[in-house]
Amino acid sequence: VYGLKETVESLKAGNIELLLLSEAFDWVNIHYDCKCGNSEENILRKSQVKSLKCSKCKNPLENIEDRNLFDEIIKIAEDMSTEVEMISADTQKGLQLKELGGIAGILRFKA
Repeated sequence: VYGLKETVESLKAGNIELLLLSEAFDWVNIHYDCKCGNSEENILRKSQVKSLKCSKCKNPLENIEDRNLFDEIIKIAEDMSTEVEMISADTQKGLQLKELGGIAGILRFKA
């Protein structure tokens, strides 16, 4: 399984034997409160946060709180007794994993 959403769902369900994480994993959970009163929470790549605008008033955001998802995913893996393997982005296979979202998993059972 690959992709952030699909992999995390499978991980939480206990279906992943081996979690593959790119050393270039850059997903963050952001929360912001805009001056217009709009409040949102999104999961984005860190590079997308700088250009983020309020979905309601389209103004650039100033007070953004972000939380790296890496530690949260590692904690879930530990709770599920899932082995974690870090993959360097300096290799061809590592670049492929990065392009797939930086996260993938080998399932415990045949799907």
